[in-house]
Amino acid sequence: MKRLLLLALLLSTPACATSQNAPQLTPQARTDHNLTPVVDGIGALQLAAENATTTLDNGKPILPVATARKIVQFCVDANTTLGTAGATWCATLGPAYRGMKHQLTTAEAQAMAPYFTTFEAVLATAGCTVQ
Repeated sequence: MKRLLLLALLLSTPACATSQNAPQLTPQARTDHNLTPVVDGIGALQLAAENATTTLDNGKPILPVATARKIVQFCVDANTTLGTAGATWCATLGPAYRGMKHQLTTAEAQAMAPYFTTFEAVLATAGCTVQ
C-alpha cells in the first residue's frame, strides 16, 4: 500500500509542478496565440497566390500576376488588420476578404477554390465566418 501511495505521489508531482510554473498569458498574448492559425492561413494563401503565377496549366500560369497581386495585397492588409484591429479583426477582415474574392473572375476563383476553402475553415475555427 505504501508503495502504491509513493508511486502515485511521484507520478503526480511533475504534473503539479508544471501547472504551477506555467506562465500566465496576458490578454494580448492570449489573443496573439489564438490568432496564430489565422496568420499561418494568411501566409499559406499568399504563398499559393504567388506560386500560381509560375505554375503552368496547359502552358499558361494558373493565375495572372495582376490577380495574384490582388490576393497578396489582401494578405498584407489582413496581417496589418490582425496587428491593429484587436478584437474587431473579423469585422474588418471578413468584408475585405469577400471584396477581394469578388474582384476575381470565375475561373480565377475556381483555380484558388481549394486555398480559399482552407482559409475560410481557418477563419471559422477562429470564430470568423466570411460567407
